[in-house]
Amino acid sequence: MTEVPITLAGFIIVDTVLFIIEMGLLDPFLILTAKLSFAMLVMHGGAWLTLKAKDVVQKRARAIVSIAALVTVGAYVLAGLLMAVGI
Repeated sequence: MTEVPITLAGFIIVDTVLFIIEMGLLDPFLILTAKLSFAMLVMHGGAWLTLKAKDVVQKRARAIVSIAALVTVGAYVLAGLLMAVGI
């Protein structure tokens, strides 16, 4: 394992990411599920904001919820296909 420099935070992040890639912890399915989780959180927050806000903010929240819902459904279907194939 490599040494972690203490002086600059950027080096610590780079070393950590390289370590994660070397260990095989960063695969496409993990990235897909992270995007799915983030899209679900955005959709949930947008839905709450749609209920609480009025006028322009409500319209923007509805637009964001629509996009997040499409991303969520697409990522969910793709994750299901990846699971079915066995990747």
